Amino acid sequence: VAKRASTALKAGGHGDRARALGGNFFGKRLPAELKTCDVFLLKHILHDWDDKRCIKILKNIAAVGKPGAKIAVVEHVQGVSGSGMERAKSMMDMNMMASCVGGAKERSFAEYAALFSAAGITAQPRHVPMRDVVSIVEVEVSA
Repeated sequence: VAKRASTALKAGGHGDRARALGGNFFGKRLPAELKTCDVFLLKHILHDWDDKRCIKILKNIAAVGKPGAKIAVVEHVQGVSGSGMERAKSMMDMNMMASCVGGAKERSFAEYAALFSAAGITAQPRHVPMRDVVSIVEVEVSA
């Protein structure tokens, strides 16, 4: 995935400003290169995991994130868009619960805020709506 993302970033003219790194976000030590990151983009990642594993991922990022770095979670955030989108997101949530094991689910903004807090991230998250079924929940790594 990281290799394809790096190729796409370069092709889009962003190779000098952004990098895609692969690795194990559950590992004890994340790559030292992450200490220079301004933004940690987690797209369709946290919905695959139960709360305990999400907290581990977020703690690991917070441990390497420089002051002012942000985590941007791109997911289907429950309860924040119009009724048609909410129905679609509810169906996606049911699909996640049926097809994925181990606590995978779509979460509400409040549930994401609770995950950040449990990971020791004290900054207040903000919701960034998009013209899509997904939206962004953004939080600063160190307040």
